[in-house]
Amino acid sequence: MNYPSRSYGRRCRRTRHTLLLCVSLLALRVPPIAEAATLVIDAAVRHQTMAGFGASVRVFDDPGVFFDTPAGRAAPVMTTAQQDEILDRLYRDLRLSRVRPTSPDATAGAGIEIINDNDNPYITDLSRFNFNGGRLDAQLDYFAHARTRGANTLFLSPTVRETWMATSTSNDVAEYSEWLLAQVRRARQLGTPLHFLSVANNSSAVSTPLSGEFIRDVIKNLGPRLQVQGFDARFVLPIDLTSGEAASSSQIVLGDPDAISYVGALEARLGGQSVSRISQVQAIASQYQLPLWLSDSSISDSGNVATGNDASEWASYLHEAVSAHNVSAVDYAKGFAGIPNSDVSALMTLIASEDAYAGYTLNKSYFATGQYSRFVLPGAQRIDAQSSDANVESTAYLSAEGLVVVLINNSDVNQEVTFDLRGVAAARFSRVRTSPTENWATLPAVLPEQSAFKITLPPRSIETLSSGLLDIAAGDFDENGNVNADDLLAWKGGYGRSIDVAHADGDANGDLVVDGTDLLQWQRDLGTQNIEMQGDFNGVDGVNDADLSVWRDGFGLFGVASARQGDADGDLDVDGADYLLWQRNLLVVGRDEVTGMPVPEPMSIAICVYALSITRRPRHRLERPFTGLTPAMAGG
Repeated sequence: MNYPSRSYGRRCRRTRHTLLLCVSLLALRVPPIAEAATLVIDAAVRHQTMAGFGASVRVFDDPGVFFDTPAGRAAPVMTTAQQDEILDRLYRDLRLSRVRPTSPDATAGAGIEIINDNDNPYITDLSRFNFNGGRLDAQLDYFAHARTRGANTLFLSPTVRETWMATSTSNDVAEYSEWLLAQVRRARQLGTPLHFLSVANNSSAVSTPLSGEFIRDVIKNLGPRLQVQGFDARFVLPIDLTSGEAASSSQIVLGDPDAISYVGALEARLGGQSVSRISQVQAIASQYQLPLWLSDSSISDSGNVATGNDASEWASYLHEAVSAHNVSAVDYAKGFAGIPNSDVSALMTLIASEDAYAGYTLNKSYFATGQYSRFVLPGAQRIDAQSSDANVESTAYLSAEGLVVVLINNSDVNQEVTFDLRGVAAARFSRVRTSPTENWATLPAVLPEQSAFKITLPPRSIETLSSGLLDIAAGDFDENGNVNADDLLAWKGGYGRSIDVAHADGDANGDLVVDGTDLLQWQRDLGTQNIEMQGDFNGVDGVNDADLSVWRDGFGLFGVASARQGDADGDLDVDGADYLLWQRNLLVVGRDEVTGMPVPEPMSIAICVYALSITRRPRHRLERPFTGLTPAMAGG
C-alpha cells in the first residue's frame, strides 16, 4: 500500500489553514445578514394626502445667519450668485416645496405699524406701514426666488406683534386683524401669493401670549375680510406641545363653527420632545378632519447627531410622524444657518471666514430629508406598507407620477427585504440610498417579477425606490402588471360565478359574470403584453410553425441556449416554458384573431397550467428525461 508523503501532508495542512484564515477574514469584513423581512404594499388601503416638505428659513442678511455685534447685522454679505446657489440646493436639488420664513427677522423686530395707522381698524392706510427689508419684503422676495425653483407654498407665521397692541377688547381683535390683513395685501401687491397664515407663530410664547379666545376672535374677524377681498389664504393653528394649555386653547377655536371654517391645518410644535407626543395633536386633527403638519423639528430631536447614525434616526423620526401620526407636511427647523451661530442640525451650514462668505456644507440631515422630499411630492397619497420586521420601516406613496417607497434599516446588520406589491403594477424601480458612508448614492435599478422582488439594505441606511406605473390589463386579474398563469388560475377559480363578482375573480369585461368571454380577454392580453415577440426563434415572419421546429431541435439544452436555439424566456435553457411562450405569441391579436376562436372550458387549459408549473432539472444536452410536455406532444 502506498502512503502519502510527509511533504504532501504538510501541504494539505497548510492549504487547510489558509482556507480557514480566508474564511475568517471574509467573516470579519462582510456584515451579517438578518432574516429576510417581507414588505407588503397594498394600494387598496389609502391614508393621508401629502402636502410636501419645507423648512423654516431666515433671509440671508438676518443676524440669525451671520451676526456682527458692532454692526448689529450680518457681517458677511452674500452676492446674488451665492444666494442663488443656496436656493438651488434647497428648492431644485432637495425639492423643498414649502417656505416658512422667520417674520420679522431678529433685528427688524416690531415695526410694520409702529404707530396705529388710524382709529378705524376696518380702513387700512398701507402708506402708514413699513414693510422694508426683514420686516416683510425680504421674506416675500425670498419666496419669489424659491418659487421659480419649484416651491409652491408660502406660510407666514409672525413671531412678534406691535408694542402698542393689546389683546383684550373687540377693538384689539379688529386692530390685530387689520395688521395681519395688511401683510396679506402687501404679499399680493408684490405679486407673491400667500397660501397659509398663523395668527401667531407660537401663542404661548412670552412675546406673543395670546389666549384661545383671542385667536378665535381674530380668525372670525379676519376670515370673512380675506374672502371678501379675494384672498385664498387659510389659517394654520399651531399647537405647542411644550405648553399644557395649547391643546385646550385650540379646542376653543375649533369648537366654534364659524372659526373652524377658515382653518386649513393644525401645526404640531414638539420643542425637542419625543415624536410620539404628536398623538395628542393627531387626535384633535382626526376629530375635526384637518390636515396635520409638523414644524420646527430637526435631526437633533431624533437622537445624538454625533453617533454617525443620525441619518437613519432622523428618517425614522419622519417615518413615525408620517406613518403613525398621519402628518402630511414637515417644515424642518432650519433650512440653513451660518457659523458661528450654526449647528449641524441645520440642513445646510453657511461658512464665513472673518467677514467674507466662504461656501457651504450639506449636512447629513440634508441628505436624509432628501430621501423623502425629492420623491414624495405634494399631492402624493400614502398607501399601506407593512413590514414583518420592526427594524425595517417603510412608507409608500402613490401619485400620477408613480409609486414611491421609502425604506429604513435601523439595525446594525444587512437586511434583506422581499417586496409584495398588491393592487399596483410597477415598472422598473430606480433606487437612491443614504447611509453612514453614502449620500444619495444611485443604485442598480430593479424590475419586479410577478409583483415581487428583493433588495438588501446596508446597516443604518435609507433607500428610496421610485417607479412609474403600468396599465392594468383586463386579463391581469391579480393586478400585478403581468398577464400569466396566475391570472388563469384566478379565472378558473371564479368560473361560473355571478354573485359578488370582482375583477380579481376573473371578470375581465365587468359584466359581473365570470365566463368564457373573460378567458378570451385573458388570451388577448397574454398575447399582446410581450412586444418583443418571444417565440420567433428564427427571426423570420414572426411567430409561426417554423419556430416550433427550432424549439424541437434545441429542446433539452441547459445553461447554454440562445433565442435562436429555442430559448424564449432568456434563462439559457430550452424547455416547456419556452414552448408555452411560442404558443402564446402564436395567438397575438392582429395575426390570428382570437375573438373568432371557440371559448375553451376550464379542463381544456389544464395542460397549460400544468406545464407552467414544471420544475426544471439541470442536465446535459438531450439526456434529461422530461415527464411533462415533450416535442412529440407539441408536434402531434
